[in-house]
Amino acid sequence: MKTSKRNQALVAGLSLIIMAVAAMFAYGYVFPLVEVEGDPVATWNGLTDNRMLFFAGLGGWLIIFITDLLVTVSLFYFFRETRKNLSLVTAAIRLVYTLILGVALSRLFFLIPVMNRQDMDALQAGSLVLDAFGSFHTIWSLGLIIFGLHLLGLGFLSLLNARIPNIFGYLLLFAGVGYLVVHTSAVVPSISEQTVDLMVSILMIPMTLGEMLLAVWLIIKGGKEKKH
Repeated sequence: MKTSKRNQALVAGLSLIIMAVAAMFAYGYVFPLVEVEGDPVATWNGLTDNRMLFFAGLGGWLIIFITDLLVTVSLFYFFRETRKNLSLVTAAIRLVYTLILGVALSRLFFLIPVMNRQDMDALQAGSLVLDAFGSFHTIWSLGLIIFGLHLLGLGFLSLLNARIPNIFGYLLLFAGVGYLVVHTSAVVPSISEQTVDLMVSILMIPMTLGEMLLAVWLIIKGGKEKKH
């Protein structure tokens, strides 16, 4: 049982780290090279000029999707002894988020046949690309609201687990509230995009810190037998 729990901690921790690296590449590096907001022609040129890089970014998103599923399952089993019902609900919420992410990603994969079409000019093709990116961002923001709820559950589970430092639980609770506030704001038409961007710039590091610190703890100490 202890070995199994150790394996669950390693799978969860390593998957979270891999996911973070893939997200930095796919979202933080590839997207800015391709998407030029409000400019269809520049976006189309960015996509065609970085065609192979865009495909690599899609591969990164697939890695994120797969590791998200691994994290969902492994964290459920890891925290099952802490509070089974809460662990199940928390895992179910993350599964819903991952499925929503899958729907959002389908909008990006829709661009593959668009890139191979020869019957449109740059303006027409770029408009389709921007629509696809816009749909992706909207659907993903809705999913990240759900993800915020998951982090709240994970924060409570961490606080209930006597072996996990309380600071991790509090950081996860803060991150959960942050995701709820930022991404609810992102889908409210009356709140400007500049306001949302400002909130993201202020809250992104603390919103990420809790899950990453938990990942490191899971890799180093998670599931190990307590020394007497």
